[in-house]
Amino acid sequence: MFKAWNESQRRNGPWHVAVLLILGIGVGIIGLYYLLSKNLIYCPIGDSNLAFSPTYSDRGVLSEVGGLKFWLPANYAQFEQNQKSGTHPWLVLQGLLPGLRPLTKKLGIVERDKLDDCDFYVRDKVVVALVQKKPKPYWADRGGIDSLSLKMVLQGTQELDGPHGLKEIHLMALKEGYSTNPFPQSWMYSHTYPDKRRIFLYCWRDKLGGRGCYSRAAPLDFTPETKASGVSMKYYFNYSDLARWREIDKEARALVRVFYEAGQARH
Repeated sequence: MFKAWNESQRRNGPWHVAVLLILGIGVGIIGLYYLLSKNLIYCPIGDSNLAFSPTYSDRGVLSEVGGLKFWLPANYAQFEQNQKSGTHPWLVLQGLLPGLRPLTKKLGIVERDKLDDCDFYVRDKVVVALVQKKPKPYWADRGGIDSLSLKMVLQGTQELDGPHGLKEIHLMALKEGYSTNPFPQSWMYSHTYPDKRRIFLYCWRDKLGGRGCYSRAAPLDFTPETKASGVSMKYYFNYSDLARWREIDKEARALVRVFYEAGQARH
């Protein structure tokens, strides 16, 4: 084999070595770009020293956000900081459809891998965030629909019939630059429930082919206390689960309410 290699070197020169080297560098650059893009776009890293560290432990955690107390099993929390009792600037939960199941050893390998991925937009996974007005994490609103008033977002738009019983909002105004970067394509959908509660879902497709959706932040309206707290709730999911938006909205609100009511019982 080495003799053939030396003969090839003698006849053709080192050009094929250079080609292999260039190909290797190219593959490395593409791989690095993918990993960095995934972390920067999909995973909320680099923000206030967040440590993504799912746990199997179901020990109880009493977490306070914006003056509201929530009691939850630690294995619902995505980040290590939220797995400890105390006051937090925000609270991020995750669970698998159906039922928003937390990380346990009873789950299959594929299911565990989904919850062990920092990506907010994994299929069958829903990430629920409770966020204060300030400080607001950069990852909470990548498309800008929370940063602008709803009146401004909807100004000059058209509402048409969309997929899965949703209304599709055309010509929406987004935060400057976010209509093309980092997401070259984006859509917004809405639905109004009989009780007049209206939800907005912002969906996007990025340059890597990834697709995801998240809801516009909405005040917790469980009680006058939660509504006045300034704490908002929103959820994130993979675009392929858009057909399950009713289930996602219902389960996300129910999960937060259960944890809130459990927190009130421990005042």
